[in-house]
Amino acid sequence: MLCYTYKKTWEELLRIRNIEKIDMSCFKHLYAGGEKMDLSMEEKINQLIQKCGSNTKLYNCMGATEMMAGATIIYDNCYVPGSVGIPMVRVGCKIVEPESEKELTYYEEGEICFSGATVMDGYYNNPEATDAVIKKHRDGERWFHTGDLGYINEDGVIFVTGRIKRIIMTKGNDGLATKLFPDRIEKAIYANPAVDLCCVVGIPHETRINYPKAFVVLKEGIPQSNDVKQSILSGCKELLPDYMIPEEIEFRSDLPRTSRGKVDYRALEAH
Repeated sequence: MLCYTYKKTWEELLRIRNIEKIDMSCFKHLYAGGEKMDLSMEEKINQLIQKCGSNTKLYNCMGATEMMAGATIIYDNCYVPGSVGIPMVRVGCKIVEPESEKELTYYEEGEICFSGATVMDGYYNNPEATDAVIKKHRDGERWFHTGDLGYINEDGVIFVTGRIKRIIMTKGNDGLATKLFPDRIEKAIYANPAVDLCCVVGIPHETRINYPKAFVVLKEGIPQSNDVKQSILSGCKELLPDYMIPEEIEFRSDLPRTSRGKVDYRALEAH
């Protein structure tokens, strides 16, 4: 059986009571997409499906409507946990400095771009929107600027780290403007074993421009308390610079979702 589903589906799978008793030996190829999945979730799912009799792993891949579907693929011999694999055959990929076509080198974080025969001609009757994401570079190729942040390692394996639209402008203690990457803060929060789901957004502020606020859903059975909140903050202080530490943590029983099942960070921004 080949199965492609969104991250939310796999999250719900883990919540099913006695799921470990289900025979999953029929699963041969499992793929997830639509939203970045943190490494701990990926590992939990892989442990479950293998415990239930399947010899495969859940592979996170990357695609877009503008690419007619998938842009990356993972094979057993190029599987790197936390990655979205390598470009598909005849799909070009490079990482560029955001809002430019300057190509970056291995492990440098920038915007992920794709080229190739599957890149769309354009949005129907919307040339302005097309020009905003499809750009012809000096190499003569038409490149699709995904709006996703990430990097490539020396083996050509791609890692997604966030979305450009989610970058938060803020000021540190030195008073200088700088960028916050919500995914980095979320990664630090997910390191706490009590956290099931989280989302970080920017809250407008007179002097800081924005400050980071975290919305957190705790795992089942863990009560919301100041002790848990302080534990999350302590972990952030160990892993993040001062200006990235959330000034607020708000516990929720669940987070809003878009129609496609992704966490709706814009709804939280408007909160």
